[in-house]
Amino acid sequence: MKNKVYLAGLGNFGKKIGEYLEKMGKNVCVLPKDLAAQTEALKDPEVEALFVVTPNDRHYELLDKALKGGRHHIFVEKPITSSWGDALQLRDLAKANRNILMVGHNQRREAVFRKAKEILDSGRIGKVVSAYFNYSHGAAFNISPDNWRAQIKRHREGPLITLGSHSIDTLHYLLGPVKLVTAFIQNLTGKIEAPDANAVTMLMENGATVFLQADYNIPSEKICLIHGTEGVIGINRDKIHLRIGRDVDRKPSEYEEIPVAHVDTIEEELEEFFAAIEGRATVETGFSEAFNVMAVIDSCFHSDRHRPLLSVADESPGYFS
Repeated sequence: MKNKVYLAGLGNFGKKIGEYLEKMGKNVCVLPKDLAAQTEALKDPEVEALFVVTPNDRHYELLDKALKGGRHHIFVEKPITSSWGDALQLRDLAKANRNILMVGHNQRREAVFRKAKEILDSGRIGKVVSAYFNYSHGAAFNISPDNWRAQIKRHREGPLITLGSHSIDTLHYLLGPVKLVTAFIQNLTGKIEAPDANAVTMLMENGATVFLQADYNIPSEKICLIHGTEGVIGINRDKIHLRIGRDVDRKPSEYEEIPVAHVDTIEEELEEFFAAIEGRATVETGFSEAFNVMAVIDSCFHSDRHRPLLSVADESPGYFS
């Protein structure tokens, strides 16, 4: 059985993936940066898979080359590309691809979101009315200007495409497709060139509304609230609480913590990837799931650029002063 894999990208997450692969007994080789050497390396018949863990805007060229070559199973970290247009360019290649293509949208695998899905499917909180996601941290205060995340040319949606792509995929997993979006993409601190804040309102196809935030300018946050007609799911990092029932004598029902077991989501998805190669599993997050995330992000970008804005002062009596 082949156990040689090529790893493209040696940043913090690339090194982390490399460590996991080595623990799995894989012979990890670093893909050369030189294009000629890279092409030759990808011809190696002993290579089982290619792992793309480079900055987002480097994904497309590697995926395009590997998919056209048709020789390798591919794991690419999310988001699949840095733009929906690039993902669209890969669509036909991905459809024709007979090898495994997996995208690392691993947040949905966290125990709290698996439990939330179970509760939603059971109908315990009734019809979903609204949801709130906030996945943020203070990267704008810590990264240098030469970091790709700080540059608007390489990171036009800022944290929406890095942190927010996790939330959007998880949202698809929990509540289904997005129908409409309105988005604000801003730079509020001036600490980096790229945006550092996003606020997105979504109307889901099932009628629920969602408010999503992904920021690089606040103390770290990871919250999800899902409101239904019969109850509320509350997630804060690795804890999940459930509240069932409406107010009784003006007193709200109590939250109950639901115990969940920790899951190593990276280990789980890599095991699934290699099991799929051997024909023992199918990948949960492939091209279509990743493409749908990019479609939402692209819609957010165009909403921010082209949405009609109604001024409070012009369209109504305005603020009282």
